[in-house]
Amino acid sequence: MPSALIHYFSGTGNSYHAATVVERRLKEAGYSVEWQQVIRGTRPPAGSYDLHLFTFPVYACDIPDLMARYLWKLPPGKNAKAAVIAINGSFHPTSRVPGIQGDPGWSFDHAWLILRLKGYDVVLADAAPYTVALRIVLPVPGEGRQSEIRELGDRRVDWLAEKLVRGERSVRHNLLLAFLCVPFGLAYGLVGRHILAKLYVADGNCNGCGTCVKTCPAGVVRLTAGRPGWDWRCQGCMRCINICPRKAINTSIPRIVLLVGILLFPAEWIFAAISQAGIVFPAGTAGTILSWLAALLSYLALLYVADKGIFLLERIPIVRSLMAVNFNWWYRQYIDRGFWNRIIKGGR
Repeated sequence: MPSALIHYFSGTGNSYHAATVVERRLKEAGYSVEWQQVIRGTRPPAGSYDLHLFTFPVYACDIPDLMARYLWKLPPGKNAKAAVIAINGSFHPTSRVPGIQGDPGWSFDHAWLILRLKGYDVVLADAAPYTVALRIVLPVPGEGRQSEIRELGDRRVDWLAEKLVRGERSVRHNLLLAFLCVPFGLAYGLVGRHILAKLYVADGNCNGCGTCVKTCPAGVVRLTAGRPGWDWRCQGCMRCINICPRKAINTSIPRIVLLVGILLFPAEWIFAAISQAGIVFPAGTAGTILSWLAALLSYLALLYVADKGIFLLERIPIVRSLMAVNFNWWYRQYIDRGFWNRIIKGGR
């Protein structure tokens, strides 16, 4: 009996759901199927399998940092077969307006590249749309539209799974789009996702239940004095903001103003402060690079200090009420039902 291992990372359940669609096809074709959820600290299994399937959501047209790190930890592939299905968020099942159906960018190309470098024979690499869960900034589609998008995604994943079990090679590439998306993905992975978590705030509805702490796949949420706080390793998966049973986690408008405002400080001010501190850089290209690195570190230090200061001040009730002012408390939440059951029951 051929064997398959499904490696999946999923924030709100779409990637997990897509993997169940593939699992059904694989079992019908006689495969034995095992699962590996990718969370912080996960090490790839050492066993050998006839097929490896990797599913993950698309973040900023790229593969999530947690999944990319996991792929690099894989043992040498020795030409084992691998398949990649990236899941991009969609707002509408049929709209042709650019961006409404999401875009996988170079996410599956990125995974394909890592797997090829690790020695895997990638026989399928593609993407499928499922309901967008970007509740931090945008409304989640209504339940009716969610069902339509899920049906569309299921049909595409089932079509890809059918190709997989028939042994057809189906590796899609878009090198021009990949070239354009790489800077966007790098910017999000190196900076953007870290800042996103610092825009969250738990409002007065929070009762310190710890659901966000227990279910965070990156392990970045901590309770301090009964209130959640997010550290800088956040993946931006949106699970906490979508899974909170009291809908208490939202995007703080004051935090956006304060933290993003720091990034808008003129670089000249930073350079002037560095100069006044007596730090001198050598002339030429090396000095320019060092000076900009020093400026970047200064921005990060300012963000760190501001975040810690805001979190401490939020212990004061009136400050906490002020920081809880947001624009998305009325946005609906989104978690795939099957995935929710797996999380609560502690399944695979």
